[in-house]
Amino acid sequence: MAYSLDGRTLATAGADGTVRLWDTKTHRPIATLTGHTKGVTGVVFSPDGRTVATTSADRTIRLWSAATNRTTTVVAARTTDGSPVFSPDGRTLATASTDNATRLWDLDPDKVATEVCALDRKHRWTQLIPDLPRSKPCGS
Repeated sequence: MAYSLDGRTLATAGADGTVRLWDTKTHRPIATLTGHTKGVTGVVFSPDGRTVATTSADRTIRLWSAATNRTTTVVAARTTDGSPVFSPDGRTLATASTDNATRLWDLDPDKVATEVCALDRKHRWTQLIPDLPRSKPCGS
């Protein structure tokens, strides 16, 4: 469970795979975030309040737009356990897992795109990302 920084919204994690957002003034639900296929194990708001991050027993991390209540990003993770934590600048998400590892996820899209395209230049795209066709933004 997590409060938004302004305290107006409370996010609760559900064993049914949903996250519910609550108006703290009226105590009424604002939205239900659906997409996880197993119980949600953690939830947190980004420092700017625009993103909600969730972890789940379905082995995914989801980022949600707090404005639209829609998934913006899904990341496959080996395992996740407990609540994720944003860095103070909101560009990194830290997660813990049941294999005793802590992982830092870079959320800067430009940096991630550069790193993925570098895999392509090293001819490792198909080795590391076999189910995803080579991306056009990386060039030909």
